[in-house]
Formats: sequence, C-alpha cells, structure tokens
Amino acid sequence: MAEWKALIVVCTAIAVGLLVSPVMAGGGAPGSVVPFCVAEGSQEHPAIGGDMVAWGDGRDGGSVRYSDIPGGEGQKVAGGGTGQRYPSVSGDYIVWEEIRDTNLDICLFEISSGKTRVLTDGQADRWKPVVCDGYVAWYDARGGNTDICLYEIETGNEIFLSCSPVTEWKPALSERYVVWEESTGNGDIWVYDIQSKERHQITRNSARQTYPAISGSRIVWEDYRGGVPAIYLYDLNRPAAGEQRITSGSAWQVSPAIDGDLIAWEDKRSGIWNIYICDLSREMGREMPISPSGTEQLYPVVSGDLVVWQNGRGGEADVYAFTYSRGTPPIAKFSADPTSGEAMLDVQFTDLSTGDPGAWMWDFGDGRTSPSQDPRHSYETAGDYTVSLTVSNKFGSDTTTEIGYIRIDPLPPALTTTATPPPTSTAPPPPTATAIPTSTATPTSTPTQTQKPAGNSGGGGGSGGGSISVNPDRNTSKPTDTPTPTPTPRETTPGRLSTDETGLVDQTLKIHSSDGIAALMIAEGARAVDTAGNPLAAVTLVPLSPADLPAIPATYTFAGYACTAGPEGAAFSPAATLSFDFAEEQWSTVYNGSTQGGLVVQRYNQSSSAWEDVPTAVHPDTRSVAAEVLHFSTYALFITEPGDDRAQAAAADAGPGFTVGRGIPNAHLPPALISLIVVVVGLLLYLRKGGR
Repeated sequence: MAEWKALIVVCTAIAVGLLVSPVMAGGGAPGSVVPFCVAEGSQEHPAIGGDMVAWGDGRDGGSVRYSDIPGGEGQKVAGGGTGQRYPSVSGDYIVWEEIRDTNLDICLFEISSGKTRVLTDGQADRWKPVVCDGYVAWYDARGGNTDICLYEIETGNEIFLSCSPVTEWKPALSERYVVWEESTGNGDIWVYDIQSKERHQITRNSARQTYPAISGSRIVWEDYRGGVPAIYLYDLNRPAAGEQRITSGSAWQVSPAIDGDLIAWEDKRSGIWNIYICDLSREMGREMPISPSGTEQLYPVVSGDLVVWQNGRGGEADVYAFTYSRGTPPIAKFSADPTSGEAMLDVQFTDLSTGDPGAWMWDFGDGRTSPSQDPRHSYETAGDYTVSLTVSNKFGSDTTTEIGYIRIDPLPPALTTTATPPPTSTAPPPPTATAIPTSTATPTSTPTQTQKPAGNSGGGGGSGGGSISVNPDRNTSKPTDTPTPTPTPRETTPGRLSTDETGLVDQTLKIHSSDGIAALMIAEGARAVDTAGNPLAAVTLVPLSPADLPAIPATYTFAGYACTAGPEGAAFSPAATLSFDFAEEQWSTVYNGSTQGGLVVQRYNQSSSAWEDVPTAVHPDTRSVAAEVLHFSTYALFITEPGDDRAQAAAADAGPGFTVGRGIPNAHLPPALISLIVVVVGLLLYLRKGGR
C-alpha cells in the first residue's frame, strides 16, 4: 500500500510541476533553500541574528521558538505570559511581546542562561520590540500617546524619542540608529542617533514612505512615490548620493530587510508574493528571485548570507531559509583583428574576459549584435564604430565598451579603363570609335561615358554615331561597370556623459537610435553609474528587429519597435527618459492598432528572463510614447490586450525566437490537462490496487 501512496505523491508533484508558470520555473539567485521549521500549526514572522532564527509559533497557545539548526521544531523560550509573538534576535538575546495581566509587555530571553526577564510592567501597552547589540526599542503608550522607548539592556535606562510613530510595522534598530515611520504628511522616515541623541527627517516626499529597515548606516524602506510601492535606499554616511531606487518595474515591492550588502523584499511581479534579493556589492540593478513558488513568501529577514521568510499564511505557514552563494561576476575584455580597413572589412572578435562567463552579447555599433563568444563580423559602411561586450554568469554581468574601436575607410574609386579593338591584318583600318567607361564609387557622382569622334561606323547594332562594342581579349582590360552608390545609413552615435566623480550628470544628454524612432534623454542632476557603481562615461541606443528579441508575454502584442540601451545594467536616479517618436503615418498605425492608446513599454530583465512593465506615458498630441528608464537593458513597445490589467511580465520562453501577434488563448490549458490526467491515472491505479 505504501508504494501506491508514494505513486500518488509523485503524480501530484508532477502535476504541480506542470502547472508552475514559466516565471516560477525560471532560475533565480545562486544558493540553496531548506525548510527551517515545518512543524504542526503555524510558524510566522521570523527574526534572525547571526545563525539564530526565532519565530512566532502557533503551538502552546502562541509561543516564541528559536533554533540555529534547520529542520527541527525549535526550542520554546521561557516565559509566563500568553500570546507571545513578534520576536527579534541579536547575539545572545531574544525579545518579544506577550500578554501579561491583560496588557502587552516586553520580555527578554538570554539564550546562554535560559533565563527570561520582563522589561516592562504597568497598565499601558508596549509592543513590537526590536533588539540590536545592547539596546531594545518598542512602541510605548505610557504617556497617553504612542512613542518609541529606547531601553539599554545593561543599565535599564529608558529614553523616549518624543515622536509620533506609525505603529503598523516594527521600528528598526542598528548599533547606532533607531529608524521609524513618522506620521508626518503621508508618512516619512525618521532616524535617531543614539550617540548624539539627535533625530532628523530622512524623506520629505509627499507620498508615503514606510516599513523601514537598517543595517549599519544603510536604511531601506517601501516607497509609494511612483503610485505603487518600490524599495528605496539611503546611506547616512553618503548623504550626497540621495535616495536611490533599488527595484524596477511596476509590480508591488514591499517589506524590505537588509544586512550589509544584501537586501531582500516581497515582490509581486509574478502575480504572487515571492522573495527577491539584490546584492549591492555586485549590481544594484540585478534583482533575483531566491526560490520562485506558487505559495506566498512573506516577511523576509536577512543576516549575512542567510535569508529567512514565512512561507504561506495562517495555519499552513512555515519558516524557510535560503543561503545565498556569493560569487564573482566575470570581467569583460576583448580584442579584434583587424581594427581598421576599407569597407566590407571582415573582423574577428576574440573574447578575453575572465571570471568564467557563461553568456556573451556583442554590440558591433552598426545596429547588429551577436551572442557568440568569438564572432566574426563584416563592416560594410565607412565610419567609426563603438563596440561593446557584455558577459555574464550566475553571479552577475559586466560590460566593456571601446569607443570608436573599429575604423572603416571608404572603398577607393574604380580605375578608368580604355578598351582598344583588335588590329586587322590586311586592309587599312576604318575610322574607329573608342568606348571609355568611367566609374566612380562616390555617392555624389553619376556614371558617365566618354567617346572619341567616330567616322562611319555604327557599332553593336546601335544608332549611327554611337560607340562601338568592344570584346576585350586577354591583353585588353575589361571595362568596369559603374557601381550603384549605396546611401550611408544613419549611425548610432554613442553619447558621452559629463559627470562628476559620483556619477552626477552636469549636462543634459539626448541621443537617438539609428532608425530615428527611439530617443534617450538623461537629465542634468541625475546620477548615472555602471554596474560597478562607477560614473557612466558613454551611452548607446541601438534599434532591434523582432528576430533579435526574446519571446513576448502572452497578453501583449509587439508594436514593432524595440531598442537596446547600453551599457547593460547601467543605473540612473532619478530615471532617464526613453521615448518612441513617430511620423504621422507610423503613429496612425501604432496608435489606432492599440485600441486608442493601449500602449506600454517593457524592459527585459536578464536576471529573471522576463519582460517587466515600466512607467509609460502616451502622448497623442506629439505622437510619442515615453517611459522611465532606471536600468539599461532591452526595451520594447507593446500593445496591451483589451481588458488586460497590465500585470507584471510573464517569463520568456527559452531561445531567441520571437513571434509577432497576440498570445494564444488558453495557452496554459495543455499543461493543466496533462497534470489532471497524471493525477487521475495515479488515483485509478491506487483504487485498482486496493480492490485486489
């Protein structure tokens, strides 16, 4: 019987696998996931300090448990109250709130001694504590109004911060700072310096900033200035850098946590809350899902390379952990041979990158690209070409750009050749006419034919006075046909950025793609940095054909226009502006074909292999579509399906193929049918076995 039960489990697992969406099935951050505690009841709101994890547990009427080893049931803290919840861990201490004598009080458990002490006692409530180093902070209602109390563990001294906090979430605490959301305006982030005993305001935007977290001098929070929440960062030690947006796209991103260079948050770009991370030591623009799942992932916390979260809700909630594998992104480098010559020059490019790259993307500067490691490329038109190479592996990517690296000279003019007729052996030769074709390859010249005065010859069946037809032998040069001049296409000129040492742009820059459709503007005052955080020196904008794009989301139709902004991964704060500008006839086709304005620009995220919406504005009066660009990548203009809610991008299918047109209705139905068949077959086998 056991083996048949196992068969049903396997069949169910196969069915679930078939039903997982492409986004969920895609790759994520490098590392490993383990169930930390999946005991009976609920395990919620985890906290972490070092390797020690604590959580609120549904067993024993609501208790706090802790463990530094995944897979167990955890140990219960010693406490005499009920309804223990919202733990926080730091070093040897665990704190939480619990109900004692009908009021909420704060308790502290010392792991090494196994002893618990109550930090508060009285008739007023204290709740949502957080501990770090030798301090505990919590919300306190003793004064009649809610305030934040900072408690020193060693001395028992209390300091009230004289604030009006929003108590929806915990305050945040580091070795030196207390951070909270103050009820000013729609909600702003404030900080208190434990050393100087001063407090000041961090954000002043009219939108809400909430759910702060802190590590050292870095503060992160969820920010609603774009309409939907995104994750922002501010470094108290680098105030000149300002408030930096960490996440991209138009999906909701909330509940951030930070430790050192690692940030984690809840992200809904796949349609369900999943945990994403960003490693600030690598690429600020690289957002990675840690374990895409069909189950909600909530309330992440971070310590070192360990990310812990609540998996699921209510009685089904468990605690899971992810160990992030830090690695080194590759460093891009290349050579080419030759680097100069005449038009139609064949160039061999050689990848010299280090760090074990697994993927390559070349931009040859003439509108063409290649994913090969060592490609050959032919340059057909005179000019100077900027070449860039982006290499990547599971730990990140790097781009190197050589401005004006390839120089192509025009072809020399064709030689002027005179053809002489063969001599006769007997009679004196009659008067002859000589055809002198003259060829030139310059675009401004036109083919000309010069002839000497002729006698009574008509030659070649032509009319009288025409030039004779000459059949050159091996001693006679063959006349050269005049080539048709080829117009030189408009080249994509890399824009040079003028920035200071921090990447602050001191002169507005605007460049256009070679097809004249796309334009990119980086405004004065914006911060522009490359993937390593260095000031950005130059940018490019290259148009792309449908054949060069990844597959589109099923609920969108490609509008026919796309481009790549380079170098890949460059970041801007505030956003640069990408626009698609159309002539009247083009606009009529695009705009009327989009059910009057259902246009959206999407960015292809190389990390998650998915298209993502970016904030888009449609301007019929100027026949243009504008979008915000926070990170350089491939951008495309899409038409939304009628009734579509503009959900975040679905994952792209594997391979470079691209199909223009609307998605197939019910495209997900075949996997669902297959999964149903698998489950039914397994169940029938089980029933058949049971009847024998």
